[in-house]
Amino acid sequence: YGSIPVVYDNYPVCSWVVGGGESGVLIPPFEIDTMAKEVINLAKNQNHQDKMMQAALANARKFDLEKVGKLWVQFFDSNRK
Repeated sequence: YGSIPVVYDNYPVCSWVVGGGESGVLIPPFEIDTMAKEVINLAKNQNHQDKMMQAALANARKFDLEKVGKLWVQFFDSNRK
């Protein structure tokens, strides 16, 4: 299973987390009508949903606890006084 993130692009990290729009939908901040339109478009297009869902799952694997945890440990080890 996977979910498709539909998020407001109000922080720089949003684009990175949703794979630049390939694995999720970025909405300009405060554009409620655009958010509604994009959610409806996704709901109506199963093929597009499936492609984005697969991309979202692949993108989420980049943030796996094993991978990210190791990076944090390396960071703290290298910055220890």
